[in-house]
Amino acid sequence: MKTMLTVLPLFIILSYLFLYLPSSADMSNQYVENGFVVNIAPEYRDIICPVFNNGELETGVAEIDQLIGKYGIYRFEREFPASERYSNTSVDLSGYYIVEFSPLHRLEDVINDFSSCCCIEHVERIGVCPVFAIYPDDPLFSEQWYLDSESYVDIDAPEGWIYEHGDASPIIAIIDTGVDYRHPDLINSIWINDGEVPDNGVDDDKNGYVDDIIGWDFVHGVRGDRYEDCFIEDNDPMDWYGHGTLVAGVASATTDNGVGVSGVGWGARIMVLRAGWGWGPYGFVRMDFCARAIFYAVNMGACVVNCSWSSSNSGGISAAVSYAVSKGVVVVVAVGNTGDEYSHYLASRGDTFCVAGSDMNGRRAIFSSYGSNVDVSAPAFSIMSTYRRYLGEHIYVS
Repeated sequence: MKTMLTVLPLFIILSYLFLYLPSSADMSNQYVENGFVVNIAPEYRDIICPVFNNGELETGVAEIDQLIGKYGIYRFEREFPASERYSNTSVDLSGYYIVEFSPLHRLEDVINDFSSCCCIEHVERIGVCPVFAIYPDDPLFSEQWYLDSESYVDIDAPEGWIYEHGDASPIIAIIDTGVDYRHPDLINSIWINDGEVPDNGVDDDKNGYVDDIIGWDFVHGVRGDRYEDCFIEDNDPMDWYGHGTLVAGVASATTDNGVGVSGVGWGARIMVLRAGWGWGPYGFVRMDFCARAIFYAVNMGACVVNCSWSSSNSGGISAAVSYAVSKGVVVVVAVGNTGDEYSHYLASRGDTFCVAGSDMNGRRAIFSSYGSNVDVSAPAFSIMSTYRRYLGEHIYVS
């Protein structure tokens, strides 16, 4: 319980790092056009075994194999690797598979055919949703008004630190656009996977990921800016867009080190999970990337998962969050930035910790969504933190 009480206050601020988006921008949720997620019916889960046989993808289930040939399906793989290893929960994720097919076919046609299969329990599209962004505005502690000021709307962090600095035991999963883990104010706060031997090309801890030393980069097959790493997933979750680095700095920038800013978590460790990327001035996440990141975070020991982005009920995200909650992990989400009572999927579930935004006067931030689902409000303006530019410059913004 002590760990939970230490970590929650920092996420009350952390989760509300919104990048305010112009109303003219079309930032509504979209969906992947050549991919979706299926949940295999329980009686078929021990039968299905996707393999490539002489260059042809086969699953061992005739009904599915016929559709693979019909629609040029080239990917049919587990969404949650090694899920049987973590089966001591009421949420069974072993039946979830990600399917990708030739762009020559219409998504609706492929989904309709899969939905009619007796071996498929249900089908989900894969949402692409915007991240919530910032107002770009130790030595910089005096500029962190939300931590300590003469007003009544700061969180009185120094007073809290008298009782508890925070330590390295809480693991904070930052599911975002990655984190600049080389930033001088973050490098000593990054979680290390002790079960993995660096760069030996072996999945030493048998969690389904090779050489995942500080986390994982789930992003692949998407179109991003020229400097973005968007082609294959790998063990390098570097941030190219900047949003995740800012979130991580608020959570646990190294504090009392004479450098840059102070992190509320003081000594808490940051697990870096990249599920988002940048395109022009905007950042996005994909729901299947986020679902897999949540599953990874829970199994690797995170006690809190931060979600500073919009969401849709797609791509297996519902099952992943239910799994996290069943394991006692707190899932913290920002309510939204539409300025009304609209809530995106994760903010409306009821089992997540939902945060709205306040301004420097302690009132609702003009862009913050609101409603009965909000658990708490937190400062949302001019949040000074770590940042990364595309070319790798380590900076601070607010």
